[in-house]
Amino acid sequence: MIKVHSLLGKVILLEKGTGISQIDISELPKGIYLVEFEFKSTEKALKRIVK
Repeated sequence: MIKVHSLLGKVILLEKGTGISQIDISELPKGIYLVEFEFKSTEKALKRIVK
């Protein structure tokens, strides 16, 4: 599962499923976003992206 959050914590985009390798953020306005990756129920990673 991949979640894209605004800096205020609001979930902007949510992609569920396995094997997701890309997400389309072209519709999002310019800004800074936090992307949360969930690999398994206990494994997560968080990355910041600047668009």
